[in-house]
Amino acid sequence: MICKEVSDRIRGCLLGGAAGDALGYPVEFLWIDDIRKRYGPGGIQRYDFDGRTGKAPISDDTQMTLFTADGILSGLTQNRLNGTSIPLRKYVESAYADWLSTQRLGAQPLQPGGPRHGSRLLQHQELYSRRAPGNTCLSALAERPKRSVTDFIAAPLNNSKGCGGVMRVAPAAMLHSEDIRAISMEGAQIAAITHSHPLGYLPAAMLTDLLNRIVYRSAEPQSLLDFVRQSQHAIAEQFAGTPKTETLLACIDRAVQLAHEPQADDLENITALGGGWVAEETLAIAVYCSLRHADDFSAALTAAVNHDGDSDSTGAVTGNIIGAWLGFDAIESRWKTGLELYDVLMELADDLCIVQQLPPDTPLPPVPVTLGTQATVQPVLGEENQLLLEKAKTGELSQSVTLESSVQAPVAVGDRLGTLTVTFGEEVLAELPLLAGEEVSRITFRQMLPRVLRIACLVE
Repeated sequence: MICKEVSDRIRGCLLGGAAGDALGYPVEFLWIDDIRKRYGPGGIQRYDFDGRTGKAPISDDTQMTLFTADGILSGLTQNRLNGTSIPLRKYVESAYADWLSTQRLGAQPLQPGGPRHGSRLLQHQELYSRRAPGNTCLSALAERPKRSVTDFIAAPLNNSKGCGGVMRVAPAAMLHSEDIRAISMEGAQIAAITHSHPLGYLPAAMLTDLLNRIVYRSAEPQSLLDFVRQSQHAIAEQFAGTPKTETLLACIDRAVQLAHEPQADDLENITALGGGWVAEETLAIAVYCSLRHADDFSAALTAAVNHDGDSDSTGAVTGNIIGAWLGFDAIESRWKTGLELYDVLMELADDLCIVQQLPPDTPLPPVPVTLGTQATVQPVLGEENQLLLEKAKTGELSQSVTLESSVQAPVAVGDRLGTLTVTFGEEVLAELPLLAGEEVSRITFRQMLPRVLRIACLVE
């Protein structure tokens, strides 16, 4: 059972990432001198709210993080109900196709029958705004439908090591498993969907490993530095022999060193680590800011965005780390108030807790079909209903399945076959439709005749 402390850290991780992203987004392409001219000597210190919406806009970093979470939730739910073991990265890849659809439509209103691959996020108009999406992400996702692969690392698409992979993988770290190597590999694979260079996916692997250790830490006191060092060691072992692994580890070593050198200020130290345009620099800056300000969320975030570089990405990854470390409740309310899509973000964070607490029920049984070309049809959970709950529950959850005793052919994909009910004690949390996952045609007289003759022969 996932405890309240873990739920608080998961919320803190995703909220922190979005907060850092929203803080850094207005200054993403500005030099530090221009940032100070616009916002004062200390640089940007609080959200720059949109005058039209009154919200602090998120960038493509958080947009893609939301779709990452949505894909993972879909995969967890579909695999559980259907008894499959499809890698979660494939569901995430499908979710990214949804995000790509929003970017191609731009800010146009939703149209019936538009590009819907299954994500419920498509109902949120805010996600149709283009917020400086990375060209590598756009081009890679446009190319992916032409290829069918499961191992994205083994089938490289490009040679990009931009930060577009690492800035979106935090939800993968929220998976609860005894096999942390599998979780870090999933983070690497999710990044490699669009960024094939080792330094495009290795930082994502380390971030996933680090966040998982922070979120699911034991009650024994450990410092944030301890977790960073454990993660370094784990990645060194898991990816030994992978090109550029040592380069990444050296970047993190430098970040740790600078975090413990008080004579230099944050801007000087961050400049020494780079601009954050490439993934290893983004992670190094985030590790530095989190270690340097391990007890101060606001200080870590403001340090992470006030520099000559990719401010929204360094802010987002820093927010992921420091938010997970301190937890949601420790984050000041000013970072929660006015944040664009805050409610959606919290719903996804809570669902990542809840979906992993559902009992591991057996796969759904097939439903008998009368007068069909096959004897049964397999029920599946409708793709638009993969998110199980709207808010976190900390008690015991249960689920029950009600299916039709039989259905008559023809059966179309999407025909309702039953209901999945999720309860918390006496409270019904969700009633989700179970649908036909395949088409079953009605048997013809020509097809039926051999069956009748066989039965007649058996009777005689």
